[in-house]
Amino acid sequence: MTEARTIFRSSAATSTLAIHYHVAMPQPQSHLFEVTLQVEGWEAPLLDLKMPVWTPGSYLVREYARHLQDFSADTGNPSQSLPWRKLAKNHWLV
Repeated sequence: MTEARTIFRSSAATSTLAIHYHVAMPQPQSHLFEVTLQVEGWEAPLLDLKMPVWTPGSYLVREYARHLQDFSADTGNPSQSLPWRKLAKNHWLV
């Protein structure tokens, strides 16, 4: 299990925005990771999420989002799902 935390402060924001990533591999034989993104302090009605399509220093387009499976969004309680839509191959709006 790996966890990372990033904190952003915006002059337009009234609070600190904290982003937590949780990465787990509960079934290593599947070669799949479970990645959870938790955003705290977000006050806008919509959240725009994007994944990069390339790696710095590499000239190849990698399109990491094509490997994403079972995307979902909730309030922090899995039984309270949030509506979302995919706008592009690497772009989601929650």
